[in-house]
Amino acid sequence: AFKAVRKGKAVSLVTLKSHLLTNYPGKILSVDMRRKSGVYYYQIRLLTAGNRIRSVSLNALSLKQDQP
Repeated sequence: AFKAVRKGKAVSLVTLKSHLLTNYPGKILSVDMRRKSGVYYYQIRLLTAGNRIRSVSLNALSLKQDQP
C-alpha cells in the first residue's frame, strides 16, 4: 500500500479511515489492498452497529465504491 500511495495511485490509510468513518458507520475490522487490471482497490471489512459484517470494495484513489 505504501508504494501505491507514494506513486499517487492510492490515498493514504489515514484518508481512507476518515472516509470510512464518515460514509460507512461501524468498526473497521480489516483493510487489504488489491490490484485489478492495473487499478488499486481497498477491500474493507466492517462490523456494523447490528453486529453484521459488511464488505466494501473502494477504488483506492477515488474512494468510489467498486461495482462488481
